[in-house]
Amino acid sequence: MKTITIGDKDYNIEYTFNSMCEMEEKTSKSITTFETMSFSTVRAFLWAGLLELNHSISLTQAGKLVETWCKASNKSYMDLGGELIEIATQSGFFGEALMKSNQTTAAQA
Repeated sequence: MKTITIGDKDYNIEYTFNSMCEMEEKTSKSITTFETMSFSTVRAFLWAGLLELNHSISLTQAGKLVETWCKASNKSYMDLGGELIEIATQSGFFGEALMKSNQTTAAQA
């Protein structure tokens, strides 16, 4: 688990097996197929990270948090996506599989 600051509030981000399953079900995409950090991918990724400790958060609320983070940090949503990927990779249980899948996809391109 890692804490990130969005606006003036701290949020605990934790990626678990269940939160990643929820994200895949909600987006109808496997985590291993996310090739680019689209708007909806970053929003879903933040939502999944918040879900473990806040079961009632909606995708819309997560989207508002992405907007707040971008405005407060003066950075792009892609920067937030990069931070979230780093947190997810540090969780350990799926980082290697995701990295291998992305390397395979890149090699095939």
